[in-house]
This record gives sequence, structure tokens and C-alpha cells, in this order.
Amino acid sequence: MFAVSTRHTEAGAKRIASERRATPRRDALAAASLEWASRQAAKKEAEDQRKARMDALAIERRALIKLDRPPGHAIRAMIDLVARMHGATYDEVMSKSRRHRVVMARQAAMCAVAYKRPDYSLPMLGRIFKRDHTTVLYALRVRGLR
Repeated sequence: MFAVSTRHTEAGAKRIASERRATPRRDALAAASLEWASRQAAKKEAEDQRKARMDALAIERRALIKLDRPPGHAIRAMIDLVARMHGATYDEVMSKSRRHRVVMARQAAMCAVAYKRPDYSLPMLGRIFKRDHTTVLYALRVRGLR
């Protein structure tokens, strides 16, 4: 059987600090344990916030599928949703930016629109994104849709 260590918990750090006589090494160990515990709590909180954000985006995505608005508005909303999933904005996706984050969001948005609207031709998709049709074709090939 393995012994379970409590030195990486707040209670364990307090026990180490209080039960034994204070030495610089033990004080450093207790401080490191408390720091580790606070970092773990911060990681958990960040992960919870990320999950909440993704849940909100999933709800919006489901609402977008049921959207009963003109096609132009639905496409803009779809591009905006995909952009936010990738940490970008609609304006960034439609810009000429070549930053990796924006390019990945743009390619994902192109694929989403092409998947949702198979009746749109490559030149039409290119006009929507203010790009050449070969750029759309490349995005679809990279994402495995062509």
C-alpha cells in the first residue's frame, strides 16, 4: 500500500508548519505547498470558466441552427459564432489579417458556411469572405471537407 501524502493540501501544509519546530526548510516547504494549492485552485477556476463559456457557445449554436432569419444574417451569425469559438471577432475574420489565430478562425468559418450551405459555390463563398475561391478551396481541403 502507498501512503497518501497530505503535504500538497492546505491542511497538510498547516500541519507541517504547526507540528514541527519552525526551520527555514520546513517554512519553505509549507509556503510551496500553499502556493501549489492556490495554483491548482486557479487552474480549476479557469477550467470551469472555459467550460461555462463553451456551454454558452453551444447553446448559441443550437439556437443558430433553428434561426428563422434571412440567410445573410444567419451566415453572419454563424461566422461570428465560429470566430468567438476560436477567440477572434467577426471583424477580425473578415479582415486581411494573417495572424495564425485569425486564419484558423477564418478557415473554420469558411468550412462552417460551406457545410451549412452546400448550394453556395466556391466563388460565392469567396465573395462572402472577401477572398479568392482558391483560398476557400484550400480551407476546405485543410479541414478535410474536400
